[in-house]
Amino acid sequence: MQSDTPTKSTVASTVFLLLLLAGMYFPSAVSERFSVFSLLAFVIVLILLLLLIFRKHGHPTFLPCLALLSITPLLLLFTVTSGLTTLKLGALFQYAVLSVMLIASFRDILLPNWFGRLWNVINVVNILAGFAIVAGFQPVNDFIVAHYSTAYDDLVANMISWHKPVLTFGTHSLAAFFLYLFFWLNLQGYKRKRQKRLLVFALCYIFLTASLLSVSALVFAAVGICQLVFLFWSSTTYKFVTAVGMLCVLVIMTAFWGSAIRWRESVDVVQRILQDPGAGLTGRLLPGGTMYESLQYLKSHPFSPVGASIREGIVFGDDGPLEYILRGSVLLLLLIYGGLFYFLRRNLVLKADAYFLFSAIVVFEMGYTTLINIRALYLIPVFCAYLNSLATDQFESNINV
Repeated sequence: MQSDTPTKSTVASTVFLLLLLAGMYFPSAVSERFSVFSLLAFVIVLILLLLLIFRKHGHPTFLPCLALLSITPLLLLFTVTSGLTTLKLGALFQYAVLSVMLIASFRDILLPNWFGRLWNVINVVNILAGFAIVAGFQPVNDFIVAHYSTAYDDLVANMISWHKPVLTFGTHSLAAFFLYLFFWLNLQGYKRKRQKRLLVFALCYIFLTASLLSVSALVFAAVGICQLVFLFWSSTTYKFVTAVGMLCVLVIMTAFWGSAIRWRESVDVVQRILQDPGAGLTGRLLPGGTMYESLQYLKSHPFSPVGASIREGIVFGDDGPLEYILRGSVLLLLLIYGGLFYFLRRNLVLKADAYFLFSAIVVFEMGYTTLINIRALYLIPVFCAYLNSLATDQFESNINV
């Protein structure tokens, strides 16, 4: 049994420091293969996660550990039985690191006070960089393209040229998910600690999320605005008016600052996104979509998962559940999402946080495979630890009853 009493640990605090910094700012590499540079990023996060596991209270229980660590052997088995000869073995390492993350335990860790100051700095850097991209500030644009391009040469360059604040996340879909999570985390911080700067951070993130102009970004921005309205509608009128005023000032300031942006064209883009039947999840599964051939293969070979093999026409990455079933049948799907729920419930102090984060990840994975993404493997544990730090007051109240 792990300890229920939060404790401070210098080693664990350093691990979370490195997870946050590397998760946000470790450079990415342009390569369609599993490059040495990408391998280094996975090795680093693996080492950091192992440091969390091999603590006094970090050991996982035997049966969940056995089940989750079977993910990679399962994929290897299906690789052999698939009959396909073209392999992409880097996927085995990605899933191996994911399985290690899912058995990590750190609910007992209490983050030190300086982590809150680090969190503020990270938010300020992210927001300034995001606003600089929206405004077309060329030095920031060049830095992002030079150090955080991914997948193929022109992907991030095109995103930046369209004034999409993708930051270090590479694509507008993944950026939408993480910018929304930063919004939600800061909103939770404001609700629990009443620190006004966290509310300012949240408002900035919801604006940056909307500025990404993708289906996922518009959905997350709409959800975030609803959460803001619900929060302040249930509070005093003064606070509600203050929040709306801050949001208006933010939008007006950005509109003047980003005069180079063609706002009318941005509205037209939003309309085209919402009206385009080929956009979003359905567009990926329809004929001509990125996942259409993968879906057809699954229909033709429902009991022949490919493991770490690939074949012409099969694409991974644009639909998490479909990828897991393709690689390891329903068994892999259940192991990953069951493992994710186990990980969140085991590590988060508040059940509501675990349920919400689980739902957000699973819903987003319908349009993008997130859990094996290197940024997610670094940042999800940090987000959990930060949520626990916000819940410390409630936790201490409960154990004193």
